[in-house]
Amino acid sequence: MAVAPSASYSFTVRMGILNRPGMLGRVTSVIGKAGGDIGAVDLVEMTGDRVFRDMTIKARDSEHTDVLLTIQGRLTIAGVDRVKRFSGRVRWKDHRLWVRGETRFKMTDFGIKPPTYLLLSVKDEVGVGFDLLLDPKDGSLQAPPPRPAPVSPTRPPEPGPDLP
Repeated sequence: MAVAPSASYSFTVRMGILNRPGMLGRVTSVIGKAGGDIGAVDLVEMTGDRVFRDMTIKARDSEHTDVLLTIQGRLTIAGVDRVKRFSGRVRWKDHRLWVRGETRFKMTDFGIKPPTYLLLSVKDEVGVGFDLLLDPKDGSLQAPPPRPAPVSPTRPPEPGPDLP
């Protein structure tokens, strides 16, 4: 038996939809096919090519409310820097933001030859993933303390509170 969408798992999404006939219908059809139950639809703003709307959607559970996204960032491996896209999802979980993502790439893209040993070899493609739980309210996202300035090997350190 399928679980029906519930107001306990409702969320509101602001979306920018192309300002063309039938586009709102396509969006609502996708939400309906995924099992979402659309409540309020409010017009927020119109521009030349987009219509911005707030849409309240009821879901069946917290996992059903995940927001799927593509995250683009720079990945540096062995001194080689590449722009990579990660597919991911975001969910509000236990009063914190949970973010998970992953991507696949070839080692040769970063100048790394896949290792071999005797008759064994490793495929060129590998995966990278991350799983974050963010809670900015508890102070866990503070910047690290500043590093002390390096001391020159040819000049003695300046006198300070710890030195006479």
